[in-house]
Amino acid sequence: MDQLILFKGQDLENLTKKGSANSKFGTQVQLLSSLTNIYDDIVNLDVDYVIFGIPEDLGNFANSSKIGAFKTWKRVVKNLTNLNRNTITTPKKVLILGHLDFKKIQKKLLSYNPERKKDIAKARRKVELIDQKVTYVVHQIIKAGKTPIIIGGGPNNAYGILKGASLAMNKRLNCVNLSSQTGFMKKEGRHSGNGFSYAYAEGFLKNYFIMGLNTETTADIVLKTLNKIKAVKYCSIQDFKNKSNKQIRRATKLVTATPFGLEIDYGILNSFQEAADTYPQEINDTLTHFSQFSEMSYLHISNAIIDSENKKTVTDNVTNMLVDFINGNSN
Repeated sequence: MDQLILFKGQDLENLTKKGSANSKFGTQVQLLSSLTNIYDDIVNLDVDYVIFGIPEDLGNFANSSKIGAFKTWKRVVKNLTNLNRNTITTPKKVLILGHLDFKKIQKKLLSYNPERKKDIAKARRKVELIDQKVTYVVHQIIKAGKTPIIIGGGPNNAYGILKGASLAMNKRLNCVNLSSQTGFMKKEGRHSGNGFSYAYAEGFLKNYFIMGLNTETTADIVLKTLNKIKAVKYCSIQDFKNKSNKQIRRATKLVTATPFGLEIDYGILNSFQEAADTYPQEINDTLTHFSQFSEMSYLHISNAIIDSENKKTVTDNVTNMLVDFINGNSN
């Protein structure tokens, strides 16, 4: 696959801090030295988790949302490989695959004007190209019996992930989405706000629980749509903060009987007032809880917008989420 850039030994060497390589997680993680076909190359590999990145901002731009999520992958993979080697309980069971290369598409953003409808329409068409690539990689990983962990990009990538997983399993997936947004906006061309509505309409998503929805900023027409669909449930951000255990039980009942995915829209952290160097306990509890189910099929952390002021905090939080997921799923 021409747009998948492998994470190789030289990349690992370049990222690992000098003088401490033997103490780092990166010394035990598995890599591919070459790529023929994703499925064939990993199906017999003794790993449980396959990590890859989606550095792109098209989905957010196409929804007139803030960009900056394309930076997440590069920073997180560096942070991850430099963790203490004992941080992850099963480091040899982890393969860092690489990332999808969307540099050309990202470059197009420089010429797009968010105020021009034609440019928004162009961006939405290009999101469909991203969907195709994401669908293929996820399909190959899950078909090979591994659990994908996807970092970066906007919530738009939930569509490609659900589609790829559904096609690999030949069934619709359930999903828990920790997000202040529904992902269920109208199907008006692909963007970060309608990944789940497209997945549901096309038969890739079955039961869907939104954990931490900001109901005050959600359009009435979207809420009315959600309330009409029995397979879709949600809790408000207030209920998530005040009654997180109850909401986790509700979501558990809805999604865990069959294969399901866990989506974390990093933007939900903006709804919490927490210390800058941690992520909220409610999110930690939810992540740890769902990671322990055998039907857990993937983790996707999206919308982690990085800028000059928050880069360390965001990088650390995303890395910690990834580690907590693997450790919880490995127990």
